[in-house]
Amino acid sequence: MEWGYRRVRQLLRKLRMPGAIQDDELALTLCRLTGASSVRDAVLLLAERALRVYPAVYWTIVRRVDVDGESSAAVADEIHLSERSFYRYRAAAIAAVAAEIDAVTRTAPPKRTSDDLDVLTLVARGRYLWKHRTSAALLRAARYFERALEIDPTFARAHAGIADVHLLMGEYLIRDPLEAFHDARVAVDTALALDPSLPELHATLADLQLFGRRDLRRAKESFDLALSIDPTYSTAHHFAAWHALINDDLNGALDHLRTALGYTPDGLELQTTVGIANYLRGAHEQGVRDLGEVLELDPEFSFARYELARILSGLDRFDEALRHLDVLSAAEPRESYAALTAFAAGRSGDPRPARQFLDRTTNGRRPAHYLRAYAQLGLGERSDAISELRAAVEGNEPWTVLLPLDRIFYDLRKDHTFRALVPVGVAR
Repeated sequence: MEWGYRRVRQLLRKLRMPGAIQDDELALTLCRLTGASSVRDAVLLLAERALRVYPAVYWTIVRRVDVDGESSAAVADEIHLSERSFYRYRAAAIAAVAAEIDAVTRTAPPKRTSDDLDVLTLVARGRYLWKHRTSAALLRAARYFERALEIDPTFARAHAGIADVHLLMGEYLIRDPLEAFHDARVAVDTALALDPSLPELHATLADLQLFGRRDLRRAKESFDLALSIDPTYSTAHHFAAWHALINDDLNGALDHLRTALGYTPDGLELQTTVGIANYLRGAHEQGVRDLGEVLELDPEFSFARYELARILSGLDRFDEALRHLDVLSAAEPRESYAALTAFAAGRSGDPRPARQFLDRTTNGRRPAHYLRAYAQLGLGERSDAISELRAAVEGNEPWTVLLPLDRIFYDLRKDHTFRALVPVGVAR
């Protein structure tokens, strides 16, 4: 992926705002890759280097207009260029800077692999377990990554694996999200110091921005960077597909999934998201069929079974949903399973699971507000459900970024109070 005109101009404009450039994921990566003393110096270094072979007027235009923010008309008039020539020079200059950035981010890193076969084997086992997403599988994955780091503490891919374990534990509420996301960020930072061009790290940062901060703009910056480094990295395409779904861009989501499956045709998580996308575009039976076929391939793939139960609940097929939830709960008790069970059972006429869920505490802590909203809605208590969702948004609970997609709350969409809770910038 070459960096586009708009993204490079955005990067150069941020040089006027120290806070903004310090938070820009591309600028931070360029700083690490070039060894510059600051993110600002890194961007200026690459811009100057890209235009070194061009006439001086090209750098003058970029520096004065894009970096300093002077008026295009005033600069063009001062250097005696017609409007047409000015914009042609400027486009060529920005394209040259984009090509330089692309070359730097594609530079082969020094530590992309390990010389130790045991390390590579341990990381491969960790990644296999990580994809299964159960608590037990994630804990076992973490142990494999940790064993790899005992042998080779400088292997960035093992640190990336640790980060992704913490990330999923936070997203699935297996651990306290704030603590899990913090640990994920620490592992990412450790790995970035070793290999800033590892695409896994930027994909993880994208998910942290999405679920940890509900910051869709910065999430896109991070997975764009991951894909610029490695356009074949299917996990970044997967995250980009979810970003598109949240923004009601179904065609964009399907494009990313199509690309990802081309590189990783056996990816069950990708096939699961295809089923979700089909359901969201109105092909309900196809979505149900897609998820059922994923479970035929791997009956223990909890991501697909839970999403199938959620889709069936959204279609008022509560008995089918409850059967899948029974399978999930028998394998592993999880608050998300209990909450969806509370919703489906309540809608089926049995309020007991919802009442029990709302009364439960674990170590003095009640379930997440987002999940309590499931139980409240299962009881038909719409205003209480919205109150729980408001508390979830105010508490920055990770699942709130998925509100635009969650068909459990479909009946609430006409409520202005509910609509106000949808993340800013997201299609409603």
